[in-house]
Amino acid sequence: ITIEGETATLTAEVQDEVIQGAQKASKNTDSEISVFVDTIAPTVTLADDQTGTTTDADAVVTYTATFSEAVTGFDINDLNVSGGTASNFAGSGTTYTFDVTATDNSTADITVDIAGSAAIDANNNVSIVATQATQAVDTTNPTVTGVVLSDSAIAEGDASNTVTPTITFSEAMASGSTPVITNNAGATLTAATNGQWTTATTYTIDYTVADANVELADITFGVSAATDVAGNTQTA
Repeated sequence: ITIEGETATLTAEVQDEVIQGAQKASKNTDSEISVFVDTIAPTVTLADDQTGTTTDADAVVTYTATFSEAVTGFDINDLNVSGGTASNFAGSGTTYTFDVTATDNSTADITVDIAGSAAIDANNNVSIVATQATQAVDTTNPTVTGVVLSDSAIAEGDASNTVTPTITFSEAMASGSTPVITNNAGATLTAATNGQWTTATTYTIDYTVADANVELADITFGVSAATDVAGNTQTA
C-alpha cells in the first residue's frame, strides 16, 4: 500500500482457515490491525515586520517562519539570505523568528529562502521548500554633489544684492526636508530666505550681501540634515 500526502488509519481484517485431513473447517477470527499513517510534508511560510522599504532608520527586519506543524532540526544555517545578514535566531515547534540586517549603502532587496528538507516532523516527514520572501531596501545615503553660487565674485558694489547658492544632491530628496546650511562668509552673507527645492535634487536659498570689509579667497558652504525620499539622512 502506498499513501502520499495524507494521514490515515489503516484497518486490515484477517481470516484464518484451518484444514484437518479431508475435513475443511473454517475459523473466522476477524482480527483487526490498525496502523496510523502520516505522509504529509510540513510546509513553511515567511513573513516580516516591515511593509514599506527598509532604510537606515530601521535597517533590521524581523522575520517569522511558521510551519504547518511542529518540527525539529530547523536552525539559522537553513536560511539562505541575500542583501543582509541573519542573526538572533530563536523558536521551536511551529514558530521561529530571526533578524536580517540590511546591507548598508545598498538598494538590493533582502531575499530569504528556506530549502526543502530544512526541518522534520515527529513522523520523519521533511519540510518542503518555502516561497521566497522579498523585502525592498534603500539604505543609500544621499550626498551633496555640488554647490554653485549665482555670483562667482562678490565685490563691495554687490552690497544689498541677493546671491543664491544652488545645492545639488546625488538622488531625489524629500520635499519636506530642510537642509541645514552654513558658510564661512561671516557677516558678508546675511538674512537667508526663500529656501526651497527647485527640483527633486536641487535646493536653493537666497542671501543678502553686506559690506562687512571681509576678504575671502572662496566662500564654502556646509550642508547637512537633508533626507532622501526613503528617509535616509544625507552624508557629506
